[in-house]
Amino acid sequence: MEKIPLSLICSILLLLLSISHAEAVPDIRGEYSGSYTIVVSSCTDSDSNGTYNATLEINISTQTGSAFSGAATGTFNVDGVTATENIQLSGTITESGQISGTTSHTFLATGGEGTFTGQLNGDTLTIENTGHDTYGETCSYIRRMTATREVENPIIVDLTDLSRVPIFNNINPNDQSVTVTISPNLLPAGKSVTLEIVTLSGSGDATFDSGQRSMIVSNTTTVKIRGVVNSSAKDNIKLIAKIDGDQLDEIVFSVRTWPENFRRVTNRCTPLNNGVLEFDYTWDSESGNDNDLMGMGYVIGEWVDYPGNGEIYRYPSPPYGLCSTDDPHIFPANVNDPRFYIDVLYRPNANFHDDQRIPCGNNPEGWTNNFEAVQHYWFHDPLFMDAPFNWGSPSSYKALMGPITISRIVYKDSGTWKYRIEKHGCPGEINLRPRGITGTLNGILNLLLE
Repeated sequence: MEKIPLSLICSILLLLLSISHAEAVPDIRGEYSGSYTIVVSSCTDSDSNGTYNATLEINISTQTGSAFSGAATGTFNVDGVTATENIQLSGTITESGQISGTTSHTFLATGGEGTFTGQLNGDTLTIENTGHDTYGETCSYIRRMTATREVENPIIVDLTDLSRVPIFNNINPNDQSVTVTISPNLLPAGKSVTLEIVTLSGSGDATFDSGQRSMIVSNTTTVKIRGVVNSSAKDNIKLIAKIDGDQLDEIVFSVRTWPENFRRVTNRCTPLNNGVLEFDYTWDSESGNDNDLMGMGYVIGEWVDYPGNGEIYRYPSPPYGLCSTDDPHIFPANVNDPRFYIDVLYRPNANFHDDQRIPCGNNPEGWTNNFEAVQHYWFHDPLFMDAPFNWGSPSSYKALMGPITISRIVYKDSGTWKYRIEKHGCPGEINLRPRGITGTLNGILNLLLE
């Protein structure tokens, strides 16, 4: 491999060193307040000679690299008479904060020029300025200035997080609150915070409770946000806080309207004469309009846990036939299957129908048994919840109802075998045929399968 010349390496190092030095020059810009003493001598009018004190304001407004420029104003009060001296400064600053440069000044009917040296130490600036008048007088002078930079407390705006906002419900207001914390709480005169709501991509819209997408606040407060149009993507709406066009904070959120108040349509029990219980459920939209739940890919399903810890639950046989179910039983198994979306299965104002049937399809034989299953109903939003559905992972669903115990019992009453099922306190019961050889054989086969 070809060697790199030593001279080239040295040149690169010197360049890097010079860049790092340039970056180390302090920022001298700002407004300073303080005072100075001026010793005046060699004046044509000897009465003007002497030592005077003045208050001092310095504004260094421009800096490019190490070069800077600015202006200073000194205010004298001598024997009740106030006079102002105006000074222009132009100079350079080193990495260590040493300054040097030239000045020009005007004072009453005189003016002059001079040179200065000094030091910036943090926010404290000291200057010694030597010069003389060039017109109006012949005075020489030495100014010794000390001033401190006025450091504005930075304005900090913090917005509390917001994840989801439903479409606004005029009957049951559901706007979401965001706390806007402003520090300092009392902003400087002429300053205010502008809040804006912006849709970043796709569909989705929100406003403040005023109906506007922009508002101005001047101190710590709480604002309310209302959903207008459901979002087509997660976090596609942004709330921005700005001062003078500079953004200080932002949060992102989505408008998504979910079902709520999942419930049985009535408290009536509907036991059928074949041992089946029927239940109808319904729900409300957070917005008060069921159409706002449509087209979102939402799914409502069930999760049923059976006794034991296995992945398969075999129904006791006898009294039931030879059959089994997944444990837990999850419906629908695929939350991304469009066939099971709310707007496909239920549509607006339709009901969720659920039957509790006899296991294995046929009536059980007379054989003492009882077991319980525990049922939950759940809701899935594909934008906010993980897939596949997993009851052990709350990030994959929102619980709607449960736990609901479903009990099944086969028993003998006054010489008659009976099957009884109960859910929500609603019982259903049928008489069974006597125990037979089929049930006995099924019991043996079930034991062999375990």
